Amino acid sequence: MESQGQRNKFKYSLHLIFRFFSLNLHNLSIIFLANNAGK
Repeated sequence: MESQGQRNKFKYSLHLIFRFFSLNLHNLSIIFLANNAGK
């Protein structure tokens, strides 16, 4: 019972981290493109 809850929590935190990184990569690519277009 306990290990199942721990695994779900771990999967959930991985999901959050993945979403956070994908959002940041998206923002970084936009900034990068904007900087290159500005040159």
